Amino acid sequence: ANPWTALLLGVGGMAALYCTPLYALVPAPVAHAHFLLAGCLFAWVVAGPDPAPRRPPVPVRLGVLGAAIAVHAGLSQVMYAGWLDLPVPGDQLRGAAEIMYYGGDVSELLLALAVAVTWRRGRVPETVLPGLTVRVPGEPEPVRRPRVPDRVRPVAALVPLTPYEYGDELDEPDPADL
Repeated sequence: ANPWTALLLGVGGMAALYCTPLYALVPAPVAHAHFLLAGCLFAWVVAGPDPAPRRPPVPVRLGVLGAAIAVHAGLSQVMYAGWLDLPVPGDQLRGAAEIMYYGGDVSELLLALAVAVTWRRGRVPETVLPGLTVRVPGEPEPVRRPRVPDRVRPVAALVPLTPYEYGDELDEPDPADL
């Protein structure tokens, strides 16, 4: 999914619910289910596991998260100030706005941390199978390197190890002795 679409579903749904007469028409369980599902979609799109098909680069996802933070915080402050005409007692509205403000800060901070921790800038995709490379959009073209073992052993090292003068320890034979 597109992060801008997920942002519109999540934060746009909140703004539509609280800033229009829709609040009186929508049952609370339906609104809560929408917020939960839209929030899960937003979290998946912004910080879900990589690689994902057609996923925007990390700076774009962080930008969308920044927009979500701004709208979420602004809407909760408008609610706290009592500028919205909602059929709810003032103390309940302020309490809900506090939960929305501080709870949103915590969840958005965790999302930003999840994105930042998994961000590997300048990473070159590794070969998955011999002759097959993974191409990640937005990253440089992968460099094909021949597969070289971690440690190249001389032919003499292929000779079975035998005990030497140090008791039970096994020593590699000296290539000059072979």
